[in-house]
Amino acid sequence: MEGSTLNTSNLPECFNQTTCNCFTKLFTKPLYYNPNDVLQYTSFNLQEITTYIQYVEDHSFLDHHLNINLHAYVSASEVNKATEHLLETVKKFRFQLLLHAEKGEFCCNYFDNGQMSVNRLVMFFEELAELNTKSIQLFNKPTSSLPTRNLTDILEMHRNCLYIFQQFYNVVQYGRSIFKKENYNLNIHGFQFKNNVKNNTK
Repeated sequence: MEGSTLNTSNLPECFNQTTCNCFTKLFTKPLYYNPNDVLQYTSFNLQEITTYIQYVEDHSFLDHHLNINLHAYVSASEVNKATEHLLETVKKFRFQLLLHAEKGEFCCNYFDNGQMSVNRLVMFFEELAELNTKSIQLFNKPTSSLPTRNLTDILEMHRNCLYIFQQFYNVVQYGRSIFKKENYNLNIHGFQFKNNVKNNTK
């Protein structure tokens, strides 16, 4: 784009290369990875999905500055794959919520919506994901093109779900939520069991 400066820090690794292999590196499981370990599962997938979102944004940034739309669309199968992954997390989370149901209703402050029941929130994620899957299968072929935003919406929802899942586990195991520098700046906080004020967190 003439007269403008391209911020190379926001460019994908494949810039100036003939092929893009950025996304093939995602979800490469480490040695001894145990998907049944809640902390391993949530930590690994939070990191990978956050990287996935960043890659999509970097490629969209490149499109914008080169005035092209090479990454404006993704295949329906890719969106469906991301949705199935979200449903896998929802299934694991709902099992853990059921396992610790005697502790009371687990709640959190979800963005600007005030205190919400996590169980109801997870059910909403599940319903939306299932509806998305049905819609894709009904109206599209696996090779059909969908706006990239369809993918990022699912990825962002999955990231939120994983983050809440991780903090739920922390409250169950350690009595409080644990905030680290890689908490992805999500405006989700106030994790607590409603009938146990000792678990209240800031």
